[in-house]
Amino acid sequence: MPYFNGGIGVTDDSHVEVEVPAKELVNHTCRHGYTSQNALAICDFDMRFIFAVAGWLGSAHDTRILNHVLVNFPSFHVPPEGKIGFLQSYQCF
Repeated sequence: MPYFNGGIGVTDDSHVEVEVPAKELVNHTCRHGYTSQNALAICDFDMRFIFAVAGWLGSAHDTRILNHVLVNFPSFHVPPEGKIGFLQSYQCF
């Protein structure tokens, strides 16, 4: 538990496998070699979603999505002063 003190949630970018038209294959191909959409989700420690954005191309890097969210979503939950923010989890399915 001491490793999570000050944390407010967990963020995860997940690739969801999709079928796309042939002309979109390159844009949707993720680093694992299949076509996908990238989705960013944030949960609090009570396992409740507090933010989600989906529909990014599978080739989009997680940092690009997070930077877009920080600039374009004023409702994005920013950690209060003294909190460490979000723990990053990586998972593909």
